[in-house]
Amino acid sequence: MTLAKLYTLKGNKISGLEKTPDEAEKELVRLAMWASEPIAFDPMEIALHEAYSKIFLVDERPDYKMIHEYALGGTPHDDALIRK
Repeated sequence: MTLAKLYTLKGNKISGLEKTPDEAEKELVRLAMWASEPIAFDPMEIALHEAYSKIFLVDERPDYKMIHEYALGGTPHDDALIRK
């Protein structure tokens, strides 16, 4: 699976990744990557991480570590993703 198209409200258009993404599209990929698992196993999350790697020259992922994951059916805790 690959990330083929992006849609941003700012641009109000569907764009492919064959061209260089604009700033809003880059931020969308960045936020989608951060919303996925740190070690992706789902095909869509793997595609998001791959797109992030292709778009961004500086990889922010090594600067952070997961200290707690919030379960969908669980209750929130005080732990979060923190910068090292």
